Amino acid sequence: MFSAIFNGLKNLATLYNSTLMKYPLRTSMITASGIYGAGDYMSQIFIEKKFWNDKENPLTPNWERFLKMCTVGLIWSGPFGYFWFWKFNPMYIRFILRWFPNLIGKWTTTKRVIASLIIDNFLFVWPVQGLKCFLTQLLSTRFDLGETWRRVKTLLMPTVYMSWAYFPIQRALIYSLIPVTLRGVFNSAGSGLYSGVYSYV
Repeated sequence: MFSAIFNGLKNLATLYNSTLMKYPLRTSMITASGIYGAGDYMSQIFIEKKFWNDKENPLTPNWERFLKMCTVGLIWSGPFGYFWFWKFNPMYIRFILRWFPNLIGKWTTTKRVIASLIIDNFLFVWPVQGLKCFLTQLLSTRFDLGETWRRVKTLLMPTVYMSWAYFPIQRALIYSLIPVTLRGVFNSAGSGLYSGVYSYV
């Protein structure tokens, strides 16, 4: 029985990996959509339910919010993970190696990870989190630009601070342990759970 389950999971993983290699962008988008939806649903039924005190009106899943999170995963996290980890990160590492080969001595895996963390979390966290915050609030306000802008101004800095507390650990694990082709998927998994827990959509 366990052997059959293991073989089934192994075949499923092989099929997923081959699909990811053949259609990386589309597969990343669909995967991220499912992960973000699952993260929000788990937040609703496990986390928020604990703090729900209205016994006369039991908490029921908010399917509109669930669909919004699926949409954020589809049009933001999936494409972002693909382009960032498949294209952008290798590109700026190649740039550093080409133009500053002796900047900090011999480039090791640890130094590559540290360089990636510095660039990701200090140089690009502002526009990345700003765009993500704008997109999520735009969906939340149903495309009310005035209200979206007001919320972004209020939420951007707390979002950046939370990302500094969480994402360096996630990115360190991704850059040091995960193959390039799967980094976007693992990033979506971490980001989806993070977004579901904080539930800022």
